[in-house]
Amino acid sequence: RLPKPGPTNRPICASRLAAFISSWQQTMGQTYTGTNANASVSFGGVSFPDYLSKGQIYVNQQEVSMQWTRSEKADSEYKVVAVYTGDQYMYLFTFHNGQPEVLVTSQSASNGMNFKVTENADLVAEFQKVAAENTDK
Repeated sequence: RLPKPGPTNRPICASRLAAFISSWQQTMGQTYTGTNANASVSFGGVSFPDYLSKGQIYVNQQEVSMQWTRSEKADSEYKVVAVYTGDQYMYLFTFHNGQPEVLVTSQSASNGMNFKVTENADLVAEFQKVAAENTDK
């Protein structure tokens, strides 16, 4: 059950992000499946968001803590609010130090999964817009 929105606990608009991904994936010539409506997705042989609480996660080769949540107000280094997987890449839409951040990996989970901040400016800009719309209200 998701917490009710409040002044310090606003959910990220999953439908707005999903609509953007639907359009964006066409421009990229790729197909992505997301964690909308509490659905799980698989990448590299593991299921997300389940893996966040069971597996080892790294960002730039440094082990980090991640938590699946619909709010940027959670107790971990990275708060994951959406996951999108394709044939080659997986994107995590997160909050890190209170700021929206999109992480990407193309690696399977052999000894943990290593992510880096995406260089895709369109994804970053859209996630920042979605996050701002949900936190400024």
